[in-house]
Amino acid sequence: MAKMKSEMFDPNIKDERIGAYEKNQYLVDNLAGVDKYFRKRMKRHTTEFSYDVMANEIPYFKTINYTEYATSFMMVPLSQIMREQQIKDAYYDEESEDYPVLDWVTYFKENVENKVSNKYQDRVDLTEDPKFDRELEALVVLPGSNKIKSRVCLNKLKTIKERHGTKVVFKPHPITQHQIIGELKDLFGESCILPREADLYAFMLKVPRIYTTNISESCLYAVCLGKEIGHIEVHQDMAWGSFYHMNWPIFQCEVRGQDTHYFINKVLSSPKCGIINPKVDVNWKRKIDDYLTYIHKERELWYEVFVRDDPIVKPEEFKKKKS
Repeated sequence: MAKMKSEMFDPNIKDERIGAYEKNQYLVDNLAGVDKYFRKRMKRHTTEFSYDVMANEIPYFKTINYTEYATSFMMVPLSQIMREQQIKDAYYDEESEDYPVLDWVTYFKENVENKVSNKYQDRVDLTEDPKFDRELEALVVLPGSNKIKSRVCLNKLKTIKERHGTKVVFKPHPITQHQIIGELKDLFGESCILPREADLYAFMLKVPRIYTTNISESCLYAVCLGKEIGHIEVHQDMAWGSFYHMNWPIFQCEVRGQDTHYFINKVLSSPKCGIINPKVDVNWKRKIDDYLTYIHKERELWYEVFVRDDPIVKPEEFKKKKS
């Protein structure tokens, strides 16, 4: 039976994870009901759920991870194979009367324009601050202290700085230690390092190119705003990004010159994507139900291979073996 404790909005867990920071009230208002409904519906399943974690379970997974993604509610199994598969299935899912292709891109774009895209409250627009009010070509979005040294390629950061000079700014994650900030200033110059409290998206509107990672929703926002994107991760760890299953196909679309906006709208409109937003979805509760039904059926397909250790069987034989 799935545990029922709310981790997304639990104040004690919040203090452990983000300290004195408060989550954006728009985010809380938008997702509190979704969080509650998700936990309630998980009672129908034998799998567990956990908030904002990473692991790589077998496709016959034990846990569904849930977290925030661009003011939306994201559900994904803790299985790399299944994470990637659900996005592929969502893309190739047929549009229907219940699930028409919706305009998610405009929603995300308007989030930035309406200043509700930040995950944390009290972000400060410093685009007109004399220290940073200059022509900029690029913005580098960095992860927090626990990820920056293990996940980001320092040589790539140095190359970006050499290419753009003083026309690039680096945005540290709000949860970044003072020591890391000091090291960044020593490496790239104080005038190129934004304060932690700076409004990331105010600068995103100002620059044509965004360098980001598979652990940041800034990737999605950047392409919705029509920005060029580049990544700064070490190659061997990219797939461990919290949003890799969604962000990496976005990177691929951009590299191949494909219609990234169509990809985003098509994928997020299908219940198989596992991404929910009451502001966009026609029936978000049905979408949660349909996703959980879909992903648990997919899980059962791998029972014979990973649990019974039997050879792969044909679909018509599966029910016989299970019974």
